[in-house]
Amino acid sequence: MSLMHPDTSDSFLTSVRVVCRSQPRINVLNHVLQQLDAFLFPSQAFTLPRCVQHGNIRLFRRVLVTLDNDNTRCQFEKIQQYRLAMQAAAKLGHLWMVQQLYQRYPVALSGATALAAGQSGHLPLIQWVYETKRHLLNMNFYAAVYKAFETSASRGDLHTVQWLVKNFSNVVFDIGIPAKEGQLEVAKWVLEEGKYRCRFDVADEVAVRGDLNMMQFLVNRALLDGPSSAPDLAAEFGHIELVKWLSENESKHAWSFTTTAMVCAAKNGHLEVVKWLHENRKVGCTTNALDLAAGSGHLSVLQWLYANRHERCTANAMDNAAMTGYLKVVQWLHNEGARCTTAAINHAAHKNHLNVVQWLHETRDEGCTAEAMDWASKAGHLAMVKWLHVNRREGCTTFAMDQASANGHLEVVQFLHANRAEGCTKYALNAAAGNGDLEMVKWIVAHRYEGIISEAFHNSVSTGHLDVVKFLRNTFVDECSARVIDTAATNGHLELVQWLYESCGERCSPAAMAGAAKNSHVEVIKWLSNVCALKCPTYVMMNAVSSGNFEMLQFLKKSGQLDCRSVTTEGIVAVLDPQEEVVQWLTENYPDV
Repeated sequence: MSLMHPDTSDSFLTSVRVVCRSQPRINVLNHVLQQLDAFLFPSQAFTLPRCVQHGNIRLFRRVLVTLDNDNTRCQFEKIQQYRLAMQAAAKLGHLWMVQQLYQRYPVALSGATALAAGQSGHLPLIQWVYETKRHLLNMNFYAAVYKAFETSASRGDLHTVQWLVKNFSNVVFDIGIPAKEGQLEVAKWVLEEGKYRCRFDVADEVAVRGDLNMMQFLVNRALLDGPSSAPDLAAEFGHIELVKWLSENESKHAWSFTTTAMVCAAKNGHLEVVKWLHENRKVGCTTNALDLAAGSGHLSVLQWLYANRHERCTANAMDNAAMTGYLKVVQWLHNEGARCTTAAINHAAHKNHLNVVQWLHETRDEGCTAEAMDWASKAGHLAMVKWLHVNRREGCTTFAMDQASANGHLEVVQFLHANRAEGCTKYALNAAAGNGDLEMVKWIVAHRYEGIISEAFHNSVSTGHLDVVKFLRNTFVDECSARVIDTAATNGHLELVQWLYESCGERCSPAAMAGAAKNSHVEVIKWLSNVCALKCPTYVMMNAVSSGNFEMLQFLKKSGQLDCRSVTTEGIVAVLDPQEEVVQWLTENYPDV
């Protein structure tokens, strides 16, 4: 297959075209537009694999040329970029990109790349791999071929499926793959022309979609011989014709209806299915049918069940309806003598259904608990909190202000502070600081006494919120220890590490380097090494080798911290299974290891 060529008609960045369009004299100077486009083009911000994901041909070509000519990278890092980019391009079906990368590094066309090409389902790409390195498609028991079939059959690409079956006639393909996606033509063709099998659980997926034609094909051809919940699932999703057909053809399959059928049909509001099951099947239902129908707001289903079935709902019915805000269902259940619990108002308050809360308060006597205001506060429902405060006596707990603070609901916190006596715990300030909510932090330290500033300070350091750290440090915290810098370094917050180093007057400890190294924070490691003269622990090298981080490996080598004396290349390969380019780099740079 010849080299593919994409549309190479370049167009300038939209920003360049729009701005220069307003300057006619500049807009006609093509060389000026090219300079502006080159200056603004974001190629430096992209690695080659990321550029492939972006899908822009111009960006890919420019980043590729930049990488080709980049003298700051070692050849093995470039090869790594080519290989990873080829896999990414293959997965997306970008044949031209794969070919460009293959010209530079043919070895990158590996089993992993073939697998990615198969996953794309892009026939021209699969054919190119077949013609270039056919054996790759046979690897790992035809893994790439199976992936190609899965993708193409699922989307109904019969042409690709036919090519795969023709060229890999010894492979047994799964008819269940096109079947579960409703691709009947593909399923029929594979049955007639190829070697096939069919996984039994596909019946469930076909039933969920309500695909009567596919179910008839599978059952009539006796392709399904395992257990299945197909009858119940067809009922659950309201597929009445499929429900009827499965019931009428029970001699052809081994599946049965259960009480789940009517329960789930009721829950989802499929009244026609509920009626048919009641009239034609003997499995019946449970009280869950009524409870769940109520919670879903299906009043007509609920009324029909009450009129035609002997089951009655439990307290869960009204509780569920209140939680989901279906006032008419709540009122109907009340008139039918149904029960509820304090959960009704509690959950309605949490979900901000004020009309339901008010009606239950005025009409029933179950009441609520402190959870109502607690959870309304957590969710930030200020009007609900105010109403509960004025009209109910249950109050709240410290949970209310704690959670309102943690979720950024300052107005709720202020109302609770001004009108309630429960207060909060130190969690309120700690959570606000950890979330970086500077406005909340300032208000709490100004109006409440429960917080422990040092804990809040460490929380904000741990999560890297520099503005909160600065506020607490400059206003309240007289001292900060090396442990604070250790925490910031461990979590990779370089800007914060630098600020603390200058502000606290503390030396960086080995624990800072150990924490940054453990979590592979490369920029922090480099800064600690250069500024604080801290040595990297041995596992920094091991992490870099394992992850293929050439930036880290080059830094360790340049700074004289890459100690390979205690290990061998064979040992590294056996333990870490590094990328092939890393092994090549180690072999070249440390030939005696």
